[in-house]
Amino acid sequence: MKNPITSSFSALTLSVFLLLTHHNVLAKEYHLESGSKFNLTGKYKDSEFITNNRSLKKISRETAGRATTIEAFLGNDQFEVHFFNENVGYFQPENCEIDKDELFGLIEKQTTIQSKETNRSIKPVRWVIEPKIDNELDAIYYAFEAQFDDNPSNTWVNYRIYELGRYGYEKMQVVVSPEVFLSLDATQILTYLDDNHNFEDGANYSDYQEGDSLAPYGTCGLLGSFFGALEDADLGMDEISDTPSLNIFWVILLILATVGANIFFNRRNS
Repeated sequence: MKNPITSSFSALTLSVFLLLTHHNVLAKEYHLESGSKFNLTGKYKDSEFITNNRSLKKISRETAGRATTIEAFLGNDQFEVHFFNENVGYFQPENCEIDKDELFGLIEKQTTIQSKETNRSIKPVRWVIEPKIDNELDAIYYAFEAQFDDNPSNTWVNYRIYELGRYGYEKMQVVVSPEVFLSLDATQILTYLDDNHNFEDGANYSDYQEGDSLAPYGTCGLLGSFFGALEDADLGMDEISDTPSLNIFWVILLILATVGANIFFNRRNS
């Protein structure tokens, strides 16, 4: 007959082992150059997530022609997301109004410049989602269609989500085909990215203090460029690995629970 103490201990040990080895149970946490973190979990937990400098440079050259300030990349079979951190200052809704026509005009000018830099035609076509401010999520978002290489069949939706922070924002630029975008829940993507990206301690939107730098008026610094700011220098992220870190707190807690249970059953048996 099996010893109940041994069986209980074995079961608890197996549970700890499964939690340590099964990536679908615990969120995969990635560290970005700006100091923020992203938890890859839930519906898109199996997506590719890149923070390695060399890989990001390759992505930059494929999209922008040369290195940009991209600090992370998320990709799956439906869409891809480019992450950029911009320290433009604290955004105050009462001091800033987003004129959709003015913003679209500025995007057109910026893409004209980038067309020359990338040696390919980029032309914004229309709004898919007009600029909106979400005071509950402390986020701003909009989406537009852009045509590439003067080819009507080469059209992509550029869905820009700005998670606001104390010093600026994290721009999460979703690139997806118009057909796939229609099948997706844009609000769900917004919530997923906003919930799983976390600024470093003290840099959240709620951490604002009087005297902090404020975002400019007009478009509130939301323009940027189509692929993020171009940068010739190294992105300074060679030491960052694409390997996610597990939630160590829960791992330690499970191990302690296993050891504690073993001691308890041993004492009870004796």
